[in-house]
Amino acid sequence: MRPGRIHLLANQDVGSPGQRTKRNPRNVRYFGVPHIPHDDTILSADLMGSRGFGSTDPVADVASVVNDHLQDMKSRHDLTHEWMMLGAAKGQILDGNGELMYDLFKEFSIQKKVVEFKLSDPAFNVKKACADVCRHVEKNLLGDISTGIKAWIDADFFDALTSHPNVEKAFRAGRRHKKTSVETPVMASSLAG
Repeated sequence: MRPGRIHLLANQDVGSPGQRTKRNPRNVRYFGVPHIPHDDTILSADLMGSRGFGSTDPVADVASVVNDHLQDMKSRHDLTHEWMMLGAAKGQILDGNGELMYDLFKEFSIQKKVVEFKLSDPAFNVKKACADVCRHVEKNLLGDISTGIKAWIDADFFDALTSHPNVEKAFRAGRRHKKTSVETPVMASSLAG
């Protein structure tokens, strides 16, 4: 199975040669590993008055200051890494200055699809918009298998989505259905197994 295509083999006479696989040319892309140096300096002023409470060992105090600086540097690298992974999920990897490093839509020749959620409109069809997103993702899996779709949204979008009249109506209907449905022990055991 290749992206977007299922290849079926035809029936052949016994002893006939096998069918040859047609190869598609590969398109190699280069993504350089980012180099993100980060330096820090510990000055004597950083050590003055830094003795820990109840401590009499000045060497341990120096080690504590060094450790604090190293932990801060590690945290900055971790945050930068998370920022770049979020950018990759959104299709555009930005560095810490907000400069574009890679536009994955361009790199992979993908047309970005925007589905507008007009959640301020009470008549807006939320179910259709969600279905449009799901269908677009499924269509562009190119034969790959997915176990689901995740969306990262901010708090304002979440509040607008969950308070939309159509979503509230669907939620109430789901809760009513849950209260009235009866699960038999046979059904529960078949679901668990």
